[in-house]
Amino acid sequence: MARRAWSGPGNGNRALMMAAGLAGVLALLGCGGGGGDNGGGGGGGGGGTLGPCGSAAGSTTPVVCGKVMADLTTSPAAGVEVILRNNAGAEIGRTTSAADGSFVFRPATGGTQLEVAPPSSLYATSMARFLSKIYDFDLPNQAGTGKCYIATGVTAGDTNIGTVFVFPNSSPPPPPMGGCPR
Repeated sequence: MARRAWSGPGNGNRALMMAAGLAGVLALLGCGGGGGDNGGGGGGGGGGTLGPCGSAAGSTTPVVCGKVMADLTTSPAAGVEVILRNNAGAEIGRTTSAADGSFVFRPATGGTQLEVAPPSSLYATSMARFLSKIYDFDLPNQAGTGKCYIATGVTAGDTNIGTVFVFPNSSPPPPPMGGCPR
């Protein structure tokens, strides 16, 4: 009796293995899509590198973004008005922080300063903490030439200023500093 050497799976098993392999490849190709809304209309994901504010890499449009959080609890502060101002302090844009505390100004042309205006029912008004310094927006700047606002450092492309903290009414804010932080 002659023995046959085993030569692998039969035609039925071969077709089954090819179908499983094809299904695996298709599943992998389906991964990575979707993507979230990066402030520019959403969709797609993976379509290139994005800047810190969601703009396409290499964009020269000035964009400012950041987050507003409640001081001490560091929970997102939704519904806080964020005002973009020019060097003279004139308002050039206004937005409201989202549920996650984020905000974005697109474009931010001419914007060099920020002010936050939280709802008085929840937060101390006219005050914020930024980079460990307390800002009182009702007081004059050090030069006495205008109000005390947060500098944005806007350049061409995306500028993420980071986190601005507002003071919940449940925890009193620090005393005013008599002007802009030193």
